[in-house]
Amino acid sequence: MLFFIHVPRTGGTSVLSALLQIVTSKLVWYDRPHHWPSYLLRSPEIKNSISVYGGHFGYAQIRDYLTAADHIYSIIRDPIQRVLSYHNHITVRDPNHPLHRQIKHLSIAKAANICPQFEWEVTNTQSWFLSGTKNFQEVKRVLTSRNVRLYEMREIGRMVNDIAADLGVVGLSSVESLNVSANDYITTVTEEDIEFVIRQNQEDIKLFEYIHFKNVLL
Repeated sequence: MLFFIHVPRTGGTSVLSALLQIVTSKLVWYDRPHHWPSYLLRSPEIKNSISVYGGHFGYAQIRDYLTAADHIYSIIRDPIQRVLSYHNHITVRDPNHPLHRQIKHLSIAKAANICPQFEWEVTNTQSWFLSGTKNFQEVKRVLTSRNVRLYEMREIGRMVNDIAADLGVVGLSSVESLNVSANDYITTVTEEDIEFVIRQNQEDIKLFEYIHFKNVLL
């Protein structure tokens, strides 16, 4: 079974669109209560009926259900760009987001100061999704002990092709980015915001630099 851990604001919409070309009915996306990992994966019969399981779940939520044959895929993004995109998404792009009304007129630093949930979601979030902790060394341990393939956001096309190859699919069409706000920040970003994001994401910065360096060597 293949797992795609979708870290928010790393191109998951594009990945889902591409995966629908590959596995159709055997693809399950974590977007509703009965698709929770604990519901789907505790039953071997249900798990065996799925080819690819993806969505906003973390490694800790699937860890106890993994076997040696399972593969995990995920994408990470430059931590500063990810937080800017996430703030822009909540405050501008998605007025229905649960945090929109609370932080829509606030900078990143001020929003984190008054909203604990937002602060949690902009602090080493990628490390948490990939290990269940906000610690780079723990992510590194997971990457080396499990069959995890981690890509930078710019490598979405390569990742999808690798998934297709794992599933024996050939002739996959190219992957197009569907994240309209990827480079379109309407909200004003201050130097204070950038400094705040850097301070809050030291573990994610280590992770991104580690993966980027590994990819340069490949």
